[in-house]
Order: sequence, then C-alpha cells, then structure tokens
Amino acid sequence: MSINPLFLGRPIYTIINALVVPVDLEGSADNVAVLQFIFPIYIFLDTIVEDIYNGRSLGDEQAMVYNGLAARLTGQYGLDGKACVQRFVCELQRRHIAGWSVVGNILTHIFTPHTGGNKRDIDLLRDYLTAKSLGNKEDNVCGLHYQSCPFSVFNYFDARKNITNSLPFKTPN
Repeated sequence: MSINPLFLGRPIYTIINALVVPVDLEGSADNVAVLQFIFPIYIFLDTIVEDIYNGRSLGDEQAMVYNGLAARLTGQYGLDGKACVQRFVCELQRRHIAGWSVVGNILTHIFTPHTGGNKRDIDLLRDYLTAKSLGNKEDNVCGLHYQSCPFSVFNYFDARKNITNSLPFKTPN
C-alpha cells in the first residue's frame, strides 16, 4: 500500500472567510441575487514555528495580509488589488466601525497599519501608512487618490441602508 504524496506536504491550517452580499438586480425586493467573495487564509504551521524562533513583527503580519488580499482581488476579480486595499484603509479612517460590532473592531485593527516605530515595518507598510494618513485628513476623498479601484465597500453599505430604509415595513401597534 502506498501513501498519497499529498499527505507528505507541509502542515497547513486553513481558514475560509466568506463575505456574502445580497445584490438588488432591478430595484425589486423579489429580484435579489447573492454575490459571494471567498477569502481563504492558509497558515503554514511549520513557518509559524520558524517565525517564532526568528522573530516576526506586527508589520510583517499586516503586510502579509494586505499583500495576500491584494493578490486575491487582482487574480480572482481582475481589480487593482493594492489600490483597493489602500482605498479601504483610507476610508476606514473616516468610518469608525470599531464601535459597531466585534467584527468591526477586528477589521479596524487589521486594516489600520501599525508600526511601533520599527523602521523595517515602516518600509513594509509605507503605501498603507500613506493611505491611513490620507484618510485622516478632513478634506480627503479616498476615491480620488485610489481611482484605479472602481468601488468602495462603504458605498455599498450606504446604498443597502438606503434601500432598506425605503422598504414598506409595518410597525407593530
């Protein structure tokens, strides 16, 4: 009996994240589709052990997440992934979603670049730190700085809120 070569690979822990978004096709509540974005995260367990011994900073981790997400947006959806991640970082500075929920708090923590003054982290995250700085400016419109990204995640949620507010709900007496 032989052993399948797939079992001899590296130890991997996989987290599969899915963002499922309802899409209103023609302005009718009856005509709704679902758009699903899947973002798997592969954690190579042998690499983690190596990183524990060699040291790894928060900037390393954030750069890995940002670059991985950018590559996925580019490869799977044909977008300028880096510009879209930078736009999200920029817009996140104006939207305080951390107070909305635990997920909002997690997203804010992940997509707000942190360096701790470490020069290596500053170099790794330079473009994302610029996006963060632009987002903190009063007169900033992130969409103008990152025009190669055609959409804003926040515009989608604003549009859904407006559609939801216009639905004829009956209030209980």
